[in-house]
Amino acid sequence: MTVAGIRPQRIAGIVQETVTEILMTGGIRDPRVANTDDVIVVTFVRVADDLGVAWIYVSIRGEHVKETLAGLRSATKYLRGEVAKRMRAKRLPELRFELDTEAEREVRVEQAFREIEEERRLRAGEGAPPAGAGGAPPAPDAAAGDHGDEDDEDDEDDDEGE
Repeated sequence: MTVAGIRPQRIAGIVQETVTEILMTGGIRDPRVANTDDVIVVTFVRVADDLGVAWIYVSIRGEHVKETLAGLRSATKYLRGEVAKRMRAKRLPELRFELDTEAEREVRVEQAFREIEEERRLRAGEGAPPAGAGGAPPAPDAAAGDHGDEDDEDDEDDDEGE
C-alpha cells in the first residue's frame, strides 16, 4: 500500500469511530435522528485520496429511513467539528452520508442462506421415506437435473427446425 493510501484510511477510521460514538451516545439533536426508533449503523467510510470528501455509508433499519438520512445530512457541520477535535489536519474532509444498499443486499442474501440451511435441517431430520413411498420431494440435484433436460429438449427442437 502506498503512503498516500494510508492517510485516507486513517482519517476514515477516525470519522467512522467519531460518528459511531456520537450516534451511540445520542449526540445528534436533530429530532429526525434523536427521536427515531430506527437503528443506524455506520457500515464503512471511504475518504477520497485528496482528503476532500469522506463518504459515510450507513445502514438504517426502520420505518423512517429517508427522514433519518436527512437528519444525518443536516448534522454534518456538527459532526465535522467533532471529527476536527480528534484529528490534526490542515484540511478536514467534507462529510457526505449515503445509504449502504450493499449492506441491505447482504442481509437479504444471508436471510436466503438461513432459509436454505433451515430447509436442509428439516429434510435431514425427517429421514428417508420408506421404500416405495410416493410423493417424496426430489433432491435438489435431481430438480436441477430435470431442468437441465428441458433445456436439452429445446436444443433438439432448434436443430430439427434448421
